[in-house]
Amino acid sequence: MPKFEAIYYPLDKEEGDVEQFLDALPVKAAAKCYYFIDRLENDGLALPAGWLEKIEGDDPLWALRPEWENKEYRLFFTLVKGAAVFIHAIHKKSQKLRKNDLKLARQRAKEVQEWYADKDR
Repeated sequence: MPKFEAIYYPLDKEEGDVEQFLDALPVKAAAKCYYFIDRLENDGLALPAGWLEKIEGDDPLWALRPEWENKEYRLFFTLVKGAAVFIHAIHKKSQKLRKNDLKLARQRAKEVQEWYADKDR
């Protein structure tokens, strides 16, 4: 039985930003990203070392860390009521995550948490 259900932001559209990002990747890079998502769904947070990171701060914000052909990707998500809601995705090009990406991910994580709290889902 899956640990989490993968859901993609925004919650009110057929296809979210993360799905659009993944669809634009080369086929094998996208396949690797979807493999990481599948493993998260089935294994929860018990993933191999280096696959997952808890983002610093009080936010319930996590990131999957797939790589393909020396390119690093970050798939940001938050956990809400048995779901891993993917809220932002990037091609990581520098050692540190960009502040704009972290700000957007935190904003969306907060929005998702509030949405679920308001809807009592």
